[in-house]
Amino acid sequence: MTAPPRYDGFADWYDANIGVFAEAAGRDLLDLLGSGAGRCLDLACGTGINLRSLADAGWDVSGIDLSADQLRLARLRAPDGVELIQADATHLPFEDASFDVVACALVHTDVEDFAAVCREAARVLKPDGRLVYVGIHPCFVGPFARNPPGEPPELHAGYRNTAWTTGGFSDGIRRRAGARHVPLAEFLNAFIDADFRLRRIAEAGDEDFPTRHRGVPMSDCVCDIVGGEAPASFVHRDDLVSAFLDLRPVTPGHLLVIPNQHVVFTHDVPDATAEPLLAVAWRLARTLRQTDAIRADGVNLFVADGEAAAQEVFHAHLHVTPRFPGDGFVIDAAAWRQPQPSREQLDAWATRIRTVMSVTAEPQ
Repeated sequence: MTAPPRYDGFADWYDANIGVFAEAAGRDLLDLLGSGAGRCLDLACGTGINLRSLADAGWDVSGIDLSADQLRLARLRAPDGVELIQADATHLPFEDASFDVVACALVHTDVEDFAAVCREAARVLKPDGRLVYVGIHPCFVGPFARNPPGEPPELHAGYRNTAWTTGGFSDGIRRRAGARHVPLAEFLNAFIDADFRLRRIAEAGDEDFPTRHRGVPMSDCVCDIVGGEAPASFVHRDDLVSAFLDLRPVTPGHLLVIPNQHVVFTHDVPDATAEPLLAVAWRLARTLRQTDAIRADGVNLFVADGEAAAQEVFHAHLHVTPRFPGDGFVIDAAAWRQPQPSREQLDAWATRIRTVMSVTAEPQ
């Protein structure tokens, strides 16, 4: 029986909030797979995040997914020559021994019968073919675990509960589409029972503990916060903008204000988001001066936009930092200043900026 396409209706949300995490998993997938010249099945390809990298590695790629909504975005990403098919991963529409490799990422919690997925992968592979799979760690990531960025997983009861659920510690994709936890033994036996010979098992990364944030830049952790996959102490949330306490504050009450949509630089933020984002920042600056628990004597609003501007978290964000006498945070404006330009030079720069600003379209 074909499973319901649970990701229909969530493709755009997934791409905006979980896509960067999926990209990190895709990089691990390609590291394991390597380059080649044969046929590659991107099994449960989702929004097509790995299609181009697989094609660029030399593979002749076909992608399948059950969700028409996910495939809508995959078709926008797919390079020329990539075949995309709507199909159930447990009932693949291919002849036996059709593919040289099967690549699959982040699927085992999205299906009710992962063993059936493995059996179908084995069926469509050639006798000397390979399945490469990357997924979240069965022991440390699931409805029973909280995964704060940079901290060890916090495990709770429920490891052996394999029922389909929309519960857990996040309000991200699991709350929307649901998930089925697959314990470690069931996970490994799904491959063994499909007659795969395990050639390599890797817990990638050098952290002291496996984590769903392994190898994911802080920008991606920001997206996890927006998506409810990582905790944060929010002071504001709406459809476009979120604001929460910085994990590494310069001073008590240090806030980050971000667009919910994943964009890297400030010039990527659409006007429809930039205006409310600034309005939230302004309100928070006023609040920090008035809140009894903070009672700031001053507030800095600061944006680091690009590596040359010391941006370290590549998800556009604005710092709202309360200031206090003797807080130790120094802004030495005198040391930064260059020699004063002539009025002619200032006017020339102003003309160029006005000209470009008048013709620049809003980012999409």
